[in-house]
Order: sequence, then C-alpha cells, then structure tokens
Amino acid sequence: MDIEHTLVVQGPGIRDNDYFSRLTAFKEEILRNPMIKSVSGSTSIPGSKVYWNAGGIRRTNEDASKSNQYRIIGIDYDFADAFQLSIIAGRNSRSRPP
Repeated sequence: MDIEHTLVVQGPGIRDNDYFSRLTAFKEEILRNPMIKSVSGSTSIPGSKVYWNAGGIRRTNEDASKSNQYRIIGIDYDFADAFQLSIIAGRNSRSRPP
C-alpha cells in the first residue's frame, strides 16, 4: 500500500439502519473524482490497534478454559483491492456472495 497517498477518514462511532447505504453513497461520490483510485471501509486501519474482540473461540465440546481470544477487523468488499492485499485462501474481495 502506498501510505503517502492514502487518506483515512474516521466515520461516526454510531451505526444506525442507514449507515451502510450512506457509506455506499459516500464511496460512490468520492470515486467520481478521477484522482481517487479506491475507497474502502473498515473497523480499523492497518497498523493501528485492533479493539474488536471475537470472544472466546474453542472447539466444540472443549472446556471454556481452552478458548482463545482473537482480534478481528470488519472490512468491506473493496478492502483487499484498496490496500493491495493478495488473497491466498478463500474468496476474492470482489466475489460477493449471491
């Protein structure tokens, strides 16, 4: 990723029922500018501390003491392309589920 040409805009901390439709409209409007290469939304930015905890994850029928805590980042379908990430397993960010 080219950090020198990356702008981060922090969105509102409150998400209501219209949040995703407004985010989509914002992204579409920004991309009308030919100088903008890509736009993505996420719950965190690369290099920052991740606060979203997925909770205790463990195998079925395992004792709760065997659980692990995982930090996760929620991303939109454009995240991998915007940050020039290569997908080594799973689906590509542009392959949206039906």
